[in-house]
Amino acid sequence: MTAGRSGRPRREVLAGKRRVATAAQVVAACISIIARVSIDNRTRALVQALRRTADPKLCINRVEELTFHLLEFPEGKGVAVKEKVIPYLLRLRQVKDETLQAAVREILALIGYVDPVKGRGIRILTIDGGGTRDRMGSSLMIETARNPTCPKVAAVSTIVNRGITPKAFVFRNYGHFPGINSHYLGGCQYKMWQAIRASSAAPGYFAEYALGNDLHQDGGLLLNNPSALAMHECKCLWPDVPLECIVSLGTGRYESDVRNSVTYTSLKTKLSNVINSATDTEEVHVMLDGLLPPDTYFRFNPVMCENIPLDESRDEKLNQLQLEGLRYIERNEEKMKKLAKILSQEKTTLQKINDWIKLKTDMYEGLSFFSKL
Repeated sequence: MTAGRSGRPRREVLAGKRRVATAAQVVAACISIIARVSIDNRTRALVQALRRTADPKLCINRVEELTFHLLEFPEGKGVAVKEKVIPYLLRLRQVKDETLQAAVREILALIGYVDPVKGRGIRILTIDGGGTRDRMGSSLMIETARNPTCPKVAAVSTIVNRGITPKAFVFRNYGHFPGINSHYLGGCQYKMWQAIRASSAAPGYFAEYALGNDLHQDGGLLLNNPSALAMHECKCLWPDVPLECIVSLGTGRYESDVRNSVTYTSLKTKLSNVINSATDTEEVHVMLDGLLPPDTYFRFNPVMCENIPLDESRDEKLNQLQLEGLRYIERNEEKMKKLAKILSQEKTTLQKINDWIKLKTDMYEGLSFFSKL
């Protein structure tokens, strides 16, 4: 046995270090357990305070307190659900107070509760890129759920500083129900302008955007055609509902017939080719078009007569793009009529009855609502 500089046996020193490390781990675990118990107790207290409140104005405050709590501690959603908060919120949503209804819609979206889809099945609209449809502001993404006509919305960015492989990040205006985990990172607690800034940070045009400890770039680096991601997110929200229709809008594509006879390419050209291949929107299109049932997937992506860069602003070029778009619509009139016919189909009577039963069941915590009729 050898001795350290202090004269103590080295094995004893190492054993002492191990005991200190073990003690630190135990303390950290205890702190974590105490914190979790504290969050759970706070969640229960907020739910119980809400359920005891009868005055609509006070209910608004109670609902918003619980919303802020769950935004800060998403792990409390499971406790809130176990405390029967959803049935109470659904009944509260019937109160004729628009401010209260808006607050209830927000917290239901945060918890991950979804109403039945409005069509015969899930309807998805995906847009490869484009402008901001005057909605940029300082409101949180989840706050858009206060609007009764607002659909489920997601914007995608690429995190470039978590390991070697870039990762997709989804800014959502909804949460997932406890126990349902998306394949993609993301959250609903971010401001709308942050989502737009992060998801549009195209390299070469805008600087990467730092949000917390993450660096975000344009979502198109990974998912230039977000259709597959949108389908995954919808299945997380409505796992048992079939897909009725997905409409995918491209930003136009340019296909050159000119062959490059150069036998050597620079590193810059090689990297550009790799990026172009990785962000090719048509590969996703071909895959979905082959996998999905007929008359389910509709892709609209006009071929452009020239390759126009993202920062083009000349009127003549923008007018040219608009003209090419109008001509594309004329050529695809029958396809659009077929799509319009599908989207105009109403639910069957059986679907409406099932939706009504599900809502009443959710409102009254089970089939006990029949005894209240």
